[in-house]
Amino acid sequence: MANCTSKQLRWTLVHLEHAPMTPGDPAVARLTAQNGGGTACAFDGYPRFRVHVGKGPEVVAVGGRTAPSRLVLAPGHSAVVDLHYSEVPDTSGICYFPSDDLARGQVLPPHAAPHEIGTGLRMTDTHGKRVAIAVCENHLWMSAPVLK
Repeated sequence: MANCTSKQLRWTLVHLEHAPMTPGDPAVARLTAQNGGGTACAFDGYPRFRVHVGKGPEVVAVGGRTAPSRLVLAPGHSAVVDLHYSEVPDTSGICYFPSDDLARGQVLPPHAAPHEIGTGLRMTDTHGKRVAIAVCENHLWMSAPVLK
């Protein structure tokens, strides 16, 4: 079975609602890849995800300790990856990537072809309203992809 490609996948990035933040609590966003193609494909590994402002600073997501399973995405089915990071500035009040409407996510499927540039994403809340991306660490952690 062929690997999923950027052309097949429709990506969304949603900030999940949870209790009010306190220092040290991870914020969680959910990255979802839906197979919009006509054939099944293999989602085999962690996607490549980063948050950036233009060609300037960026924060790259790192896969967690759990090795991802090979997932088969039938047409219309999805894989989800939870992103864990802090939105709370450190004790000096510094936030590596402050809340800024210019920040965008960019994602590539696992095993993307070298020529693929990825899909740009804006984050929304669980109701579909666009929200700014704020990352106060120099990394994001990804959970292993699972079928939704």
